[in-house]
Amino acid sequence: MNVLWPMGGGTAAKAIGQSLVLHEAAGSVYSRRFRLVPGNGHTGSNAMYAIIETGGKQYRVAPGEQVRVEKLEGNVGDDVEIDRVLLVGSEDKVTVGTPTVSGAKVSSRIVAQGRAAKLVVYKLRHRKNYRRKQGHRQYYTDLEVTSITG
Repeated sequence: MNVLWPMGGGTAAKAIGQSLVLHEAAGSVYSRRFRLVPGNGHTGSNAMYAIIETGGKQYRVAPGEQVRVEKLEGNVGDDVEIDRVLLVGSEDKVTVGTPTVSGAKVSSRIVAQGRAAKLVVYKLRHRKNYRRKQGHRQYYTDLEVTSITG
């Protein structure tokens, strides 16, 4: 079974409180944060996945996925090991860390380094002749998850 993450807009996913509604959807998982190739490891009885923490955020990853995280040091093609693994699971077994799973790590390769689209920060005080315009582009790193151990 594949998961459609709750996002606004025209997706079929819906959030009910804090839980997710699960949908069958042509072998793919849709999210703002990562893109998947069909047949990436989410299907099958031993689909391995992990929840990692990097850059102050948590991400659900599986082998073969690409995930966009906050900027990490390194060049395109470098291997990165993330040892802050909060949960490791498959369809038949789940290991939850306290706070991390000891000995677990996620191996990945840097696919791209870049900057996100520009956000415009505009401040205005009505009838006070106060206007400030500032732009911001956040740095990011695209990772391709190669393996999960632990």
